Amino acid sequence: MRNVLIFQTLDDAEIAELAGQLTLHEFDGDDTIYTAADEGGHELHILARGVAKVVVPKDGREAELRRLAPGDSVGQSGILAGVRTGVVVRALTRATVFRLDKSALTPILARGPEVAREMCRPLSVHHESEKMLLATSATADEGSGGLLQWIRDGVRRFHELAL
Repeated sequence: MRNVLIFQTLDDAEIAELAGQLTLHEFDGDDTIYTAADEGGHELHILARGVAKVVVPKDGREAELRRLAPGDSVGQSGILAGVRTGVVVRALTRATVFRLDKSALTPILARGPEVAREMCRPLSVHHESEKMLLATSATADEGSGGLLQWIRDGVRRFHELAL
């Protein structure tokens, strides 16, 4: 859990609280682990065993963005701010994945609004560095606070918080 970028500011008790709500899922090679078209889509996926690839549709084919190894995760934007990206994650080998639903994160965010702010900061840097398109509405102009403010606003709306 400590490898998950947005959880690096949480204390041990908060990490334990989240860890207690993880669900375990097994996948065979070439199985789809995650797709933005999933009904829920607001889950964090942490690869515990195996190798997976993150792809996006491009020109009628799939373009590989990166590979995931044990400890890597996908869905941080979804669980934190309800953002759906266009990525698909496929297992390349037999894989074990832990999933965490956004509802597990809501109580922690409600207890400490500063936690949400601290979670948003590394996530915005991560997205800027990878130049990933978060969503069509993510093209917030710089005058409105930019990407960081857009993510913070998304957290507040998605978890129904008064931050």
